[in-house]
Amino acid sequence: YAGSEHPHAAQNPKLFVFNQVSQIVKK
Repeated sequence: YAGSEHPHAAQNPKLFVFNQVSQIVKK
């Protein structure tokens, strides 16, 4: 999960954070 999102973190930090939160919420 994290590995696939890292490339997008610099380009779209908001999307990266959104994905992080989504994973936490699912748990």
